[in-house]
Amino acid sequence: MYRQIAVLLILILLFSCKKYEQFPDEPVIKFKSLISYPNQSGVDSALVLTITFTDGDGDLGLRSEDIQPPFNPGSEYYYNLYATYFILQNGDFVPLPVSAVNGYRIPYIENNSSNKAISGEIIINLEITGLNVVAPEGTFRFEVYVYDRALHRSNVITTDPVYLKNQ
Repeated sequence: MYRQIAVLLILILLFSCKKYEQFPDEPVIKFKSLISYPNQSGVDSALVLTITFTDGDGDLGLRSEDIQPPFNPGSEYYYNLYATYFILQNGDFVPLPVSAVNGYRIPYIENNSSNKAISGEIIINLEITGLNVVAPEGTFRFEVYVYDRALHRSNVITTDPVYLKNQ
């Protein structure tokens, strides 16, 4: 009888242990969607990118007060999400020399769990107001990567193409 209780207690302990997801310390991102939104005139005025992410040590995102080196303005790490703009020309996507912002700051992600690994979605409104200088309309795509606070760089993803009417 004592053996059965001991075996039962061991089984309960084994199956009640919470298993945590484990991810690499470097952020890993995946493309989810890229959606354009036209205004009342039919001109695309918003472009929303959604990506999924995992980060094993849970240090993704910056607070607004994170402006000391290496996160100071002008530093490569001031922004923690970068999107390179490409336009379709003669059957090939070529990078754009866009003056619009291509860096974004992902807000700090709070993780109060004992497991530091995090996963989720990031939704970014991509800047498209300067694109009409380059092309009044066209097919665009973006290459995106992120940095975490330990300055680990993620993989680079390529979005699906999207047609934009900018004027």
